[in-house]
Amino acid sequence: MPSQSKPKRKPAPLSSPLGHIAVNVRSRRKAMGLTQAELSELVPCHPTYVSQIERRVTNISVERLEAFAKVFGVDALTLMQPPK
Repeated sequence: MPSQSKPKRKPAPLSSPLGHIAVNVRSRRKAMGLTQAELSELVPCHPTYVSQIERRVTNISVERLEAFAKVFGVDALTLMQPPK
């Protein structure tokens, strides 16, 4: 019997709030000189979760969004704004 794999989720559009979060998380992480693994230790979450957020293939809870914002020293709304 062939294994059934989950269908891959299509990335959210860059113009969506999830797209804005993805771009903002990645740019702020890189500006801080952090790897995905290092950021995941600070949030805390699994490194693959950071990757999924940055690739726009998973949703993020308000609590987790606030945790990312705290690490970056901004409020959660800032991460949802269109990137500059």
